[in-house]
Amino acid sequence: MEILVCIKQVPDEGVGVKLDLETKEPRIGHIRPLGNSFDRDALEMAVQFVEAHGGSVTVLTAGDVKDGTCLVDALAVGATEAYRVDVDTASMDGSQVADALRQGILQLETLHKAPFDLILCGRESTDLIGTQISGILAKKLCRPFAADLIAIDPELRQKTPDGYYVLECPKPLVGTMMKPNGYTPRYPTMMDQMKARRHEIPLLNYTDETTEKVTHLEYFLPPMKEKGILIEEKNADDTIAKAMQELHRAKIM
Repeated sequence: MEILVCIKQVPDEGVGVKLDLETKEPRIGHIRPLGNSFDRDALEMAVQFVEAHGGSVTVLTAGDVKDGTCLVDALAVGATEAYRVDVDTASMDGSQVADALRQGILQLETLHKAPFDLILCGRESTDLIGTQISGILAKKLCRPFAADLIAIDPELRQKTPDGYYVLECPKPLVGTMMKPNGYTPRYPTMMDQMKARRHEIPLLNYTDETTEKVTHLEYFLPPMKEKGILIEEKNADDTIAKAMQELHRAKIM
């Protein structure tokens, strides 16, 4: 099976992000970039499938030269080829990013003279949490779409609140991956990373065909929570009485 995985480069989600009060933008310049964790889950599923059944895994991102780190990491954990649609996504909305990926995918399918059997995306990105690119991409490609997949082998499984559905879908298919329970993606060795850095990452073209777009205006911090009340009474009865008094005062009871 020929599988393509769309990957987005994001700031390390394990590092806390603060809002710059002057620019009203998140301070992320000091944070190490890496591949979006949901996209890495999709990549691992694709690599496992190809290791078991044959085929290839191609990874694709839309971004500028700074967004190549995630592609190198993907090559280091088993991706066969990596490509980048050369665009500045900072000024693009979700529909434009999806269209950049669409154009990249069609260029690759023309190059390979065949469509990809499966196009996988992570469920969402850990920076914007928009959960929209994959659905827009499927619509722009005019291909079937399956959301919240937790397995592609031996069958397509879609997560439900209590378990999963087994899906039967025509190919080519676009799908989003969620992280299955008890699953951890592999991490590259230093030797694999050194080898991946020598791998050529070709650029793909993008033509902006958008007439209108959604514009991000400003980030806002959530409202500050009021400080809690510390009750320091000498015995349990007085503590309960004081607590009830405060609850009534706050009109909670």
